Amino acid sequence: MRAHANCLENLPIYTAVVIALLVTGASSRWLDVLAIVLLIARIAQSTLHIGLEQTEMITGARFGCYTIQIVCMIIMGGWAAAAAI
Repeated sequence: MRAHANCLENLPIYTAVVIALLVTGASSRWLDVLAIVLLIARIAQSTLHIGLEQTEMITGARFGCYTIQIVCMIIMGGWAAAAAI
């Protein structure tokens, strides 16, 4: 149950970033790369959360995946803000 809730925590933030990118018309190969990296980190985090016994090392790896997602969303949000200027 917790893993399912974990998948939904960042969805509203990512949705807002994507809408901002669409509204500003921002488009770049680097945005595509960031979106793919974010997706891979999300899948890795969920896989670690569901598929393995939770040890300190696994928890650290999950947090690393989460950090990658947040950094990608911050960069993408900054890109949308820059495109809006």
